[in-house]
Amino acid sequence: MPRRLPLLGLTLSTTFLLSACGGEEYSQPLAPQGNPPSPLFEPWTPPTNTQTETGNSEPVVSLPISPGFYETTVTVEGGDTFAGVATIIDPDGSFVTFISQTDATFGVLAGTGENQIIGAGTNIFYSDTWSQVDGSVSGQAADSESATLNVEAPETGYQSVVELSRNNSISNTPISLTDISGTYLMQEPDVVTTQVTIDSDGSLTGSDQRGCTFNGSVIIPDGSVNVFRTIFTAENCGSSGGSSAEQINGEYRALGIFGGDQILVIGTNSKVVAYFRGLK
Repeated sequence: MPRRLPLLGLTLSTTFLLSACGGEEYSQPLAPQGNPPSPLFEPWTPPTNTQTETGNSEPVVSLPISPGFYETTVTVEGGDTFAGVATIIDPDGSFVTFISQTDATFGVLAGTGENQIIGAGTNIFYSDTWSQVDGSVSGQAADSESATLNVEAPETGYQSVVELSRNNSISNTPISLTDISGTYLMQEPDVVTTQVTIDSDGSLTGSDQRGCTFNGSVIIPDGSVNVFRTIFTAENCGSSGGSSAEQINGEYRALGIFGGDQILVIGTNSKVVAYFRGLK
């Protein structure tokens, strides 16, 4: 039986959570710029090329950092530095950076040679209502386990430096559908109680106290890396916490990690953020 990993007792900086949920200027980090790779999770592959500053097409190569779970620090220009942020990167370069249950960024990263990283993301956040802002990412990998990224949002004047450091003990834990199969329950203060079952064939079902029913599937792209993908549909959901039923219902794409008797899953339907940290 795989050992329980300490990550899934994930705790984020309280200061950062408050700023992210409070609608401060830096809680909206991304905006359109240039010609970045396609954001979000369609398709599960990185882009084929990007534009250089001279306008020439530059081939995209493999991402120079390994997939897995990354401990993340964000330093906002003219603002504060926030630690305790979680980033999951899958083998195709799709990523999610989780700030809070109402603030996460979804996108894709790729390499362009010489350990350079390019990317794009969509920040989905709640401040009175759910909103999303697109933007671009560029940076440099120091090695296969760490990188420094620059995030820019010209439309809002936002700029930040993001430091990524791979947690190898978590990321290198092998997983399989048999390992992660089981029924998981999330019961946390101020979070909707949710139960999810993953079968050994990868099928996913579940429900929550809002009346939502979930049906979907789980895929493990590389069994040597502790990252899985899931696509699921939420139906029959009622309104909750400022989110309408129309916003909550729909098809979600998500990334997750496994910790022996726990899973952490972060996803979106392009309208709201889905958060699940369940215990068997």
